[in-house]
Amino acid sequence: MNLGQSNELIGQFIARIKLSDAEEKEEALREYLDFIQACAYDQTDSINEFEQELKEAGLFDKRKQQLTFLRESVGEIPTLNTAKLEPFLFTISRMVDIEASLVCELLEKKSHDLFSEYL
Repeated sequence: MNLGQSNELIGQFIARIKLSDAEEKEEALREYLDFIQACAYDQTDSINEFEQELKEAGLFDKRKQQLTFLRESVGEIPTLNTAKLEPFLFTISRMVDIEASLVCELLEKKSHDLFSEYL
């Protein structure tokens, strides 16, 4: 799943939660909780890959705080329940934004390094 799909899915769940009656809201929260808990393991791998790539690109020190936030947030996911999930939605959105920012910064750095001799 790419970042755009992640954002779209988050938006769909939030809309469903906000527009649903209490029973539908609880069902949507359970479904979304199952989804993010299933993705948490993959997120840990992604964070480790980001860390390695940032180190290789010389950007690790600059982005260490964002990686720490991602690690801590992913670490909270297994402890979530439906009551804690709704307030955590903002954190999830921030996680997606940070990941997108890291991807863009890494691409820019790698492109610059790759093509700098031609510019």
